[in-house]
Amino acid sequence: MGKGDCARVPRLVFSVLLGSFGTLVLLATLRGATWATRLDSPDTVLDPQICIARSAGGLASDEVTVTAEYTAYLPILARNYRNFVNGSFEEGLTGWDAERGPFSGHGSGLPQSAVVFGEDDRALLAEEGDLAPGSIPIGYGYIAQTFTVDKPYVQLQYWVFSYDIAKGDGYYYDTFEVSLNRAPSQILDSERETQGCASTALNPEGTLIVSEDGLVFCGGRPGTSAGLLWDTGGWKTVTLDLSAFQGTSVTLYLAIWSREYGPPDWDDHGWFNTWTYVDNVQPQSSSP
Repeated sequence: MGKGDCARVPRLVFSVLLGSFGTLVLLATLRGATWATRLDSPDTVLDPQICIARSAGGLASDEVTVTAEYTAYLPILARNYRNFVNGSFEEGLTGWDAERGPFSGHGSGLPQSAVVFGEDDRALLAEEGDLAPGSIPIGYGYIAQTFTVDKPYVQLQYWVFSYDIAKGDGYYYDTFEVSLNRAPSQILDSERETQGCASTALNPEGTLIVSEDGLVFCGGRPGTSAGLLWDTGGWKTVTLDLSAFQGTSVTLYLAIWSREYGPPDWDDHGWFNTWTYVDNVQPQSSSP
């Protein structure tokens, strides 16, 4: 501080504004405190505290005030970030949304639960076992989770059991389906055809590139014979490449379907049961 000058004490004042695209802007304003000079005593050194007091309470007639103001814009990204949680189902279905619904307006839908299978915690879609023909629920059931894609891959394991077939006579019956950003009730049979749900594309393994919303793949029993128990022969492991969705929030749906097309097989009077176990749903930094 020079002779005859008060100390300049900057004050940084913050305010928050909402900018375009939902971006929060931190407005930082630097306001200069009083610079005061005693005109009659140029050799007098004034205490900074005195200057601050005078700035707040008024100036003597022989003092001059100069105030400087500077503005800086500091961008802060506003985004609803959500971690992926409980992909091993050790906490039951905590973190997952569980829903069910009818098929073509009929049936109560299929249940979802967390069970111990193979000495470990798994998610179970539908009810396991050889249920009595003519009393199986009709519709769909799913678990879903919304999360931010900060790692480009999501790996999951599934194991399908069925007494039914995925498709026969032009109609889809029982399927396990994985979709992104579109609920099971929004998936069309044309999408199932495109994804090969009635062919050898059933029950895939390996890495699948996901570039748009909708159905990713189907699981289920191939062929046309129903009545005897069939399964995928153990766990199938699929890795979803979600690089196209990096940095965005997505919803992953894991669903099971039981379909019947006419009376008296409506309203929970299905004939053949299908169920699926799911486990180890985890984001990954790289593809296996």
